[in-house]
Amino acid sequence: MTKTEIQRNAIADLLKDGQNATWTELQAIGVERRAVLGMIASGELLRVDHNVYRLAAANPGKFPEWEDIAKKYSDFVVCLLSAAQFHGLTVHLPDQLWVGLPLGSKPTNLTVRCVQYPRNPDDRRWTVGVDTITDGTHSFNVTSRERTIVDLFIWRKRLPDGERFFAEAINEFDAQNGSRALLAKIGAEFGVDRAISERLVWKGHVENARSIY
Repeated sequence: MTKTEIQRNAIADLLKDGQNATWTELQAIGVERRAVLGMIASGELLRVDHNVYRLAAANPGKFPEWEDIAKKYSDFVVCLLSAAQFHGLTVHLPDQLWVGLPLGSKPTNLTVRCVQYPRNPDDRRWTVGVDTITDGTHSFNVTSRERTIVDLFIWRKRLPDGERFFAEAINEFDAQNGSRALLAKIGAEFGVDRAISERLVWKGHVENARSIY
């Protein structure tokens, strides 16, 4: 059994009765951050508050916020910070649900942060790198891991702490062995593949320099 499997089993055993655990409590039983992010990415673990976690099986619905907005909008896309959280690309819990809605849509729920997309559903911003996931009787659209990285790069100047979120996400993307080829392909659709590639090369130079010392 690998180290990660041992840690995943420890998390499952601690939370088997449906209770929550803080990051401090998980650290106390020898759990590392990568194991937590891996379980979040696979859907086994939910982040229910800042640094507070619960097994997905203990929750009646994995995506209650998504279900709420689905009652009003059928064509939204979970994106940016919320997609980063979904894919385990950030340890930060967004205080709003970030979604893409057709141009002109105005969500009434103040906990929803709306990103305006074109009304035409055939526009590439609706289709490239957008996955459909199913939770019970509901289906949701969410940007893929690679598309989320691209969006975070494009929006980094307009997001609160956008540069920090992008840097964190790209680090976790590499830690999860994300496909740089697919990232480049999706980035090319939005004209940012070379810019992101340069950031990855710069990141590699920094890591190599650190390893020397």
